[in-house]
Amino acid sequence: MHQLGESGAQIDAVADDFTIAAAKTGMLSRAETIGAVADRIRIRKIPNVVVDPVMVAASGDALLEPDAITMMRDVMLPLAAVVTPNLREASILTGRDVSNRDAIREAAHALVALGARAALVKGGSPAAFALAGDAQNQDAIDILYDGHNFREFRAPRVAIGHAHGAGCTLSAAIAASLARGESLENAIDAAKRYVTLALQNAPQIGHGSRPLNHSVAASLTHPKKQ
Repeated sequence: MHQLGESGAQIDAVADDFTIAAAKTGMLSRAETIGAVADRIRIRKIPNVVVDPVMVAASGDALLEPDAITMMRDVMLPLAAVVTPNLREASILTGRDVSNRDAIREAAHALVALGARAALVKGGSPAAFALAGDAQNQDAIDILYDGHNFREFRAPRVAIGHAHGAGCTLSAAIAASLARGESLENAIDAAKRYVTLALQNAPQIGHGSRPLNHSVAASLTHPKKQ
């Protein structure tokens, strides 16, 4: 309970000091934590919440217990301005087999039906391409459903092997643009370009997954004023 109270206190400390224009969630591993964060979002009336439902490790192992998944679906999704799952996370949340382009659209529609105002289902990885029938396509494709229309967002796929943090970076960049007053579509478009630049300049450190180069992407996206 101390840890849960601490989570709420941290959110309160920020909300007391700043006007919050947007926020994003990441990995919330316990049902109690999800409930505590959702409670503060409601009480503080935090707008433009981007929910990144981090549920599955790169290895395919589940990161959330079943009760946490239920809380994510029932409590957090209705607070989301947009939810940004990858294919496996979309499948877990909707209980659907997300294995082709039509299924991606159906999953995005289902996520909005579950309460999110919009859903961006990410299909940028090579494995996702194969599932979506785009194995030969050189673009990374994400599909948005905003409750009314579908839109595909494309960016050149960056062939650097395994990279770490692309999904987290995308959702954070969307939240940043929403905080600046951009529309959701413009925020996603800017975030896609940002992630592409960060991947293109990802340093090779050691032999594991490469981290994104956020500093280079920031300097390229927002050049210094003369």
